[in-house]
Formats: sequence, structure tokens, C-alpha cells
Amino acid sequence: MSTLSSPNNLLSREELLRRLEETEETLRAIRSGEVDALVVSGAQGDQVFTLKDATLPYQILIEQMSEGALTLNLQGMILFCNERFAEILDFSMEIVLGRSFLHFVIPGDQARARELLEQRPDGRSRGELTLLGGQAEVPVGISLKEIQLDGELRFGVVITDLTERKQVELELKHHKENLEMLVQERTKELQESHSQLSRAEQIGEIGSWEWRIPENRVTWSDGLYRLFGLAPHEFGATYDAYLERVHAEDRERVRQIVDNALLTGGVFECESRILRKDGQIRYLYTKGETLPAEPGESARMIGIATDITERKRTEMKLQESEARYRGLLESQLDLIVRVDLAGRFTFVNDAYCQKFGLKREEILGRESYQPLVHPEDLPHTLEAMKALYRPPYRAIMEQRAFTLEGVRWIEWQDSAIRDESGTIVEIQAIGRDITARKQAEAALRESEQRLNRAQEIAHLGSWELNLVNNQLTWSDEVYRIFGLEPQEFGATYQAFLEAVHPDDRAAVDAAYSGSLREGRDGYEIEHRVVRRSSGEIRIVHEKCEHFRNEDGQVVHSTGMVHDITERKQSEAAMQRITEDLLRSNAELEQFAYVASHDLQEPLRMISSYVQLLARRYQGKLDSDADEFIAFVVEGTNRMQNLINDLLAYSRVGMRGNPFAPVSAEYLLEEALANLQLAIEESGAKITHDPLPTVNGDAIQLVMVFQNLLGNAIKFRGSEPICVHVGVTQAGNEWVFSVRDNGIGIDPRFAKRIFVIFQRLHERASYPGTGIGLAICKRIIQRHGGRIWVDSEAGKGATFYFTIPMKETL
Repeated sequence: MSTLSSPNNLLSREELLRRLEETEETLRAIRSGEVDALVVSGAQGDQVFTLKDATLPYQILIEQMSEGALTLNLQGMILFCNERFAEILDFSMEIVLGRSFLHFVIPGDQARARELLEQRPDGRSRGELTLLGGQAEVPVGISLKEIQLDGELRFGVVITDLTERKQVELELKHHKENLEMLVQERTKELQESHSQLSRAEQIGEIGSWEWRIPENRVTWSDGLYRLFGLAPHEFGATYDAYLERVHAEDRERVRQIVDNALLTGGVFECESRILRKDGQIRYLYTKGETLPAEPGESARMIGIATDITERKRTEMKLQESEARYRGLLESQLDLIVRVDLAGRFTFVNDAYCQKFGLKREEILGRESYQPLVHPEDLPHTLEAMKALYRPPYRAIMEQRAFTLEGVRWIEWQDSAIRDESGTIVEIQAIGRDITARKQAEAALRESEQRLNRAQEIAHLGSWELNLVNNQLTWSDEVYRIFGLEPQEFGATYQAFLEAVHPDDRAAVDAAYSGSLREGRDGYEIEHRVVRRSSGEIRIVHEKCEHFRNEDGQVVHSTGMVHDITERKQSEAAMQRITEDLLRSNAELEQFAYVASHDLQEPLRMISSYVQLLARRYQGKLDSDADEFIAFVVEGTNRMQNLINDLLAYSRVGMRGNPFAPVSAEYLLEEALANLQLAIEESGAKITHDPLPTVNGDAIQLVMVFQNLLGNAIKFRGSEPICVHVGVTQAGNEWVFSVRDNGIGIDPRFAKRIFVIFQRLHERASYPGTGIGLAICKRIIQRHGGRIWVDSEAGKGATFYFTIPMKETL
């Protein structure tokens, strides 16, 4: 007798190995018949299970069963099992023996399992459960019977693996559902066929037939005889006689279709060619249905046939036309790519590689195109791809893609490539960059939105002229603009001309009549109208569009009338203000120039005599006199600098040179040459990007670079001076930058520093007149650009200025 204990505590590795060896030895002894009882130690003490009745032949039989076999005690513990049960669960015998049977039942079947153990009429119970296997859940059938072992009640259990049966049941269920769906589809097709047949018989363009299958007797309607060009006595009235009239190249295919319909008992349809008696080849669409034999009737097949010759010819012409059009279209596109059904790239052309900045070997074999597609466009891209798997096997889509140039809009024309059997093997896509078009469309939409908003707040009327009856229709707003009531207007083109200002009447008539005569789609004009009620003159903007009939003749015109009187008045007022402002600026510039120029002469005289006094009487008078003379010399020098800077400021607008192409590299070199001494003394390090050619006044632009670089050197900090001149392109303008690591500027003064004579520091610390940045601003504005600064105190400064890429003034 052998003893097997159930572990309740954490055991050491050595103890586990010892008990495993003991368990294996016990199982070997049980199978060989060397033991007749088993003692299991547990929480309830030792329990003895005898095996007196388990003779060796019986054990061998149990082990060789294809079902699982178990012996359970009344608490459901597994006292014995054969190897087949362990195989079903995919567990070892050591794991199964001694455990509760419920341990291997899924949670959802626990109640059912207990019911089978507890409720057993006549000592038996049967059912189905799902067990927890080592790798998966296993559906099983269970048969339980009470048995007596050693005078004690036990359960003998047989377990049958139902996995294959369940799979078969599931497949049968799916097959049944598919058959039901097929029946529904065929029933619908038959109903549609009946409707078509009825309509076809009415118009005489269709024929019907019946084939008595056992007798091989075929009956045709008169319409079908007409389709075949035969008289009734010229047709053998058999299935074989019908096949002889089918084109030789289509005959075997038709035979197979009909044979298949006979086997399945369903509906069939096909298109085929026939040979008429007169030698013509015609196309027929045939649809038939196999009917089962009714009592007293033989099995038969009925159907219809329709002449589709003209339709087929039209389809072939259309296919040829589409092929030519597709070839022409594809030749204009520049991106070509192919992917297999798994989404892997199989071909890309050079244009595709260049567009996405990838090498061919980096793309081919790639498992998905999706990383190249903008995430927001991926759902509709995948949806469009589904269309490739149904006729006409083509799709057109627009999507954003991540290219070497950034996010670009691509229009793709996708098509499915099929083999000879019609099976799709690849997807081919031909794409074109439509970013410019998309931008134009966006601009157009924005423009339309602005126009719609403007129409809501503007006086905008509409009209329509019927040229057939010369009837003119105005909206209420047009009547208001013209100062008329509907009953006061004759509603004709001539009546409209009478409301136009006499001086503009000929031009308006010429615009409308000329657009008709020259075949234009419309016209647009601004003219005056005279309100009949008050004599007031209003200015309107009129736009017209013509509509033509099938012969190309204009039959009616529609248009809009916009009252722009106030706008024209505002434009005139703005023109006057602009002219006054230009005149005022010119006078101010002239005044500044004259004033500064006239101050030069007396200032030079004062400076000369003060310098003479300084040389002649230096040290001969007292110390106060020397100091006073020094103050006068310094003041005259500062005044001289102010006048020179003021003259330079006024000359920006008065004495500028005409704009001409000039290299910004040259401008920078000139500025650096002028600052050479300051650069050497300060040890400044000045770097720059490659600079473009710009359109402007070279002398003035050198002054801009010189002032900005000079300020960077002047307002330096404790660190070595580093200045970098950069440039970027933004739209249609160049954006230059001058970045330094100097003392920086408080953002509060970012605008103040460009005002003339404005200074942020004491003259003793940083000499200067405070005009340099004002001159820079005036020069940049003359060139149609902008200038600003980005800085923080103590963190250096970056000055930016823009120059248009094309001359704007």
C-alpha cells in the first residue's frame, strides 16, 4: 500500500522533486496492478481507496479507450483517470489525479457540473460541459454512473471530446446561413427576372423557352424564333439543336453553365453569341431556372433570352474610349506605384522615390503605405480602397501625404490589376501633386465665404433676361437701386438701358451685345444709373453670365447689380487723402533737408572758431575757460553729427536710387568693409548664411546692414562678440535676421527704438544720435518691407527685416 499526501504549504525544491518521484512510482504501480488500494492524506485525514475490482485486463481496456475515463468520489475528487482524459485536457496525469473534477470546469459551467453530480435519476446523468485544458477550452460530453467500489459509492465517468463535432456543427450552421442567403438572393433575382420577362414580352424584344429535361423537348416562343432568325419547322426542338446555334467559342461555356444549373437546381444566367440563319452574329443574354418535377410532370427548365447586341457594341466602344482616355490621363501623371494584396510595395517609379525622399530599395517590400498617409485621411483612404474589389475596379481619391517637401495633397487614381481569370493580383496607383490646386480651392472657398458675407451686408440685386421673349426680371433690390417701382418699369432690355446714365448707355449696350456677338460667356462693367424718382446718380457694378441651349445659342442671361456708390465715394476720398499725405510728406522731407543744409554753414563757422580758440588759448586761461571751450567743441561736434544724420534720414525718400538687382553678399561685404576698424578693435566674430540677390537701392541697403552690425558691436556685453546674419524665404519675400549676444533690449521698448532721436542709454555709456534705427526703418519701408526686433534684456537681440522678392514700388 502506498501513501500520497497533498501539499498544503510551500515546499522546497528538493521536497517537490522527492514527492514527484513518489507520485510517478505510485502511478506506475497502479497501472501494473502491483497495488490494490490508494491512501490520500488531506485536510479530512487519510482516505483509503481500494482497487480490488480493477483487474489488469480491465485497466488495459480503460487505458486503450478513445474516451476519457474517470473514477470520482462523492465529493468529485478524481481517484482514477486514464491517459486519454489527460490528453483531452493537455495535462499530465500527475496534475489531474487527486484534484476536484470541478477544478477543470469553466466558471460558466460550474452550476451545470454540480447538477450532473448531484441530480442523477436512476443513478445516471448525461450532459455537455466545457473543460479548462492546458492550452484551450475543450467542449466534452459527460456520462456519469453510480458504481460500488469496495462497498463504497463512487462515480464512473466517461468523457468524450466534442471539439470536432462542435466545429462541424458550427460549419453546418454557417453553411445553412449561406444557403439561406443564397436562396434569398436567387429568389430576388427570379422576381426581377419575371418582371423583366413580362415587360420584354410586351415590347416584342424578348423570347421565352421551356426545356422538358427527360424527354429533351424544347419549346420556343415566337419572340425567340425571331431572335434566332428561324421558322418553327427549321428548329429541331432539342437541347442539342439549340447548342448548335450557339457560337462555337461560347458553346462549351454555355453547356457548363447549364449543366451546373441542372446539378444545383438553381437559377443561371449567361451572355453568349449565336449564329443566325442569315449568317449574322448576335449577342444574347439568357436566364433560366430549373424546376423540380411536380406530380404527374417531368423535371423542366424555363427561361428567357434577350438580344443585347447593340448594348454589347456600345459597351465595347465605351471600353475602347475609356482605355484611350485612361492611357492619355496616365501619361500625364508622375507618380506610379504598385502594391500586392497584402499592401507590400512591388513597384515604384523614380518620380515616386523623389517625391517621398526614399530609395527604391527602402520602399520595395515595405509592408504598408499607411505611414506615408496623413492620419486624418487614412479612414477615407481605406474606404476608397474597398471599391477596387468590385466593378469597375477603379477608385479616385485625394489625400495628404508626408513627402520630402512636407505635407502635400496627392490625387490618386487607383485600379485593380487582374489576371486572365479575373482574379485581382495587384493594385496600381497613379498620383499627381495637387497641392497648388487645393490651395487655390481653399483660397476660392475663402473668397466665396467673404463674398457671401459681403452680400449679406451689401446692396446686391439680381436679374434675368429671357432672350426668347425679351422679358427682363428684376429682384426687389435692383428696383431699389434704380429708384423704381415694379409698375413703373417696362421689364425689357430697352427699358433697362433707359435707366442707365446717358453718358454710359453706349458702353453698357456694347458690353452686353458684344459678349453675345463674340460668343463670350458673359461680361462685367461698372456704370452709372439715374434714379427716376429723385434724379440721383448711383454707381453700380454689373456682372452677367449667359446660358446656351443644345445648339449653342444664348437663350437667357442672368446677372447681378451691386450698388457701389459709397465705395466709389470712399475711394475718391481716400485718393484725395493719399495725395494730401504724399504732398505733406514731400514738403516735410524738403523742409528737413533745407533746414539741415542751412544749419551746416553757421555750425561750421562756430566749430572752426571754437577749435581755433582751443588751439590758441589752451592752457593760457584758467581751468574753467578750458572746460567751457571743451564743452562748446563737444556740443558743435554732436550738433554736426545730428545734422548729418538728419540729412541722411531726409535723403532716404528724396534722393534714393532706382531699384536694381543686387547681391546681398555684396551688401554685407560693403558694410563689413566700412566697419573693419570697429570689428578689429572689438574682436567681433561675424558669420552669415548664403545670401540671395534682392531688388533694391544698394547704397541704402548697405546702410541698413552697417547700422545693424554697428549696433551689435556697440551694445556688446562681457562675452566675446558673436554676430550672425541669416535669411529665410517666407512666401514672396526674403526675411533677413541679424542676431547678436549683446546686452539685449527690454521688450517694452521694441517699438520705441525705431522712433527718431529715441535713446535707451546715456550718451556717455553708448555714444550716438538715436537716428540709426529710424533710418533703417525708413529704408526698409521704402523697399516695401518691415523691420522689428526680438529680444530680452541681457539675452542678446535679433533684428529682422523683409525685402519683397519682386519690386512692389
